[in-house]
Amino acid sequence: MGNNIGWQINTSNPLTLYWIGGTGNWNDSQHWSNNSGGSGGACIPTAIDNVFFDYNSFSDTSQSVTINISNAASII
Repeated sequence: MGNNIGWQINTSNPLTLYWIGGTGNWNDSQHWSNNSGGSGGACIPTAIDNVFFDYNSFSDTSQSVTINISNAASII
């Protein structure tokens, strides 16, 4: 609405995150890595982040990701 003096609004840049470690819950940071096949412990994705599931995500075709939070987002 304008006329806001003394405020600085910063925006975040999207992160690129990779699922690792097979079966697990979406909100488990140990399944998110900054690199394909890398170490877990990255942050849990937000609606602006880019997430990838690739050949390093799963070791068996029966493995899956459980989306166990209400605010997981997907852009199709």
